[in-house]
Amino acid sequence: RRPPRSTLFPYTTLFRSDACPAGGTVVIPEGTYLSSAQLVVVNGVSLIGTGRGSVIKAMDSWASGGRVVQVNASVGSVLRDFAVDGNMVNQTAAVSGICTSSASSHTTVERLYIHDVLEVGIIPYGVGTQIIANHIYNCGDNAIEASSSDGNEIHDLLIERNYIDTSPEGGIEFDEGTHDSIIRGNIIRNISGLAMQAENGCYSILIEGNKVYDCGSGIYAGDHSNLRTPQIEAYDIVIANNQVEGTSAT
Repeated sequence: RRPPRSTLFPYTTLFRSDACPAGGTVVIPEGTYLSSAQLVVVNGVSLIGTGRGSVIKAMDSWASGGRVVQVNASVGSVLRDFAVDGNMVNQTAAVSGICTSSASSHTTVERLYIHDVLEVGIIPYGVGTQIIANHIYNCGDNAIEASSSDGNEIHDLLIERNYIDTSPEGGIEFDEGTHDSIIRGNIIRNISGLAMQAENGCYSILIEGNKVYDCGSGIYAGDHSNLRTPQIEAYDIVIANNQVEGTSAT
């Protein structure tokens, strides 16, 4: 179902079951659509744009934090070929780009342009989330952050062939027991903190074939003892065939 081509997109009702059939597809034509509230994807609905010119943009001064797009209680949704503009310079609340909730699974996030979000670019809480070939830049926090700290168990993630550029915090972070997941073939540049990390009880993680340029630090696996007590080591982390250049620490 095609939304009206206008500057205002009725996000709060777009993904209700009576607005789009379960398993259906909503197409975003080229244009910029302003969001005044979190867009919620449910019931296996997919959201497909036409490329970088299909833009979902957060309106100025969201009343509270949230995510521009949230996948809730959904299996197999696909988010593909559109841009998310967090409108960072006009926000005071903590706005992130995309989140797959712990009640969702096997979401594909592919070929998106996510930028200028005050918080995290992509938060994959859902099991089996695939984050592939996205361009993520100018985030106020990590570009991609997977943490099981809220009691949800995160596993079987695939983070592959993404281009990540410019963040004061970090690139890709696995934390709090995330496991059985892959970080592969990504390019990460100009990150002030760690380009990639797997810490605090993460296990069975493959970090392979990534390229890191001009970041504060390259790749880290272990625990951050200053963040939690007792210390919980990451284990069974395979780091192979990565290229790290121009970092101030290894």
